[in-house]
Amino acid sequence: KGYPKMAAKKSRRKRLPFTPSAKLIFLLSLGGIAISLYLAYIKLFNTKSFCTLNETISCDAVNASIYADIFGIPMSFLGVGYFGLVLLLVLFKRSVNIYRLIFFLTIFVLMPAFYLTGIEIFALQAYCILCEASKVLMIAILILSFVQTKYRFKDAVRMSVPVVIA
Repeated sequence: KGYPKMAAKKSRRKRLPFTPSAKLIFLLSLGGIAISLYLAYIKLFNTKSFCTLNETISCDAVNASIYADIFGIPMSFLGVGYFGLVLLLVLFKRSVNIYRLIFFLTIFVLMPAFYLTGIEIFALQAYCILCEASKVLMIAILILSFVQTKYRFKDAVRMSVPVVIA
């Protein structure tokens, strides 16, 4: 009687093949790392960004603001950490549970990212194209990881509420 439950647990831990979804998450993570490293370079070396077009569309204005750091750590460093972790997980640890971890981690990371978009709109009145592009990548990773979790949408929403509240 206990064998079916054991088999279900083992199947969640079993390393999944490198599916098209996994490949896409890998590529999105690489893109996120590239964007985050570029923003970190701009922050560290105080250089001008190619994506500063005017006062409103200005990665430089956003990156130089007081909101670009959290506890003294540049947000771009946190981006490198997030995208790097997702890349490593999808490359070496593919399983249903790992995709669930990626899904909930991405929800957790998106909450302050959306807050910062609000800061761009209402406080700075300047927009960082690269910052917003990284959020698009995170949303794509969220969707792709959700598909791999095997959750029903209703269950995923129910389990995500505590993550969003945190």
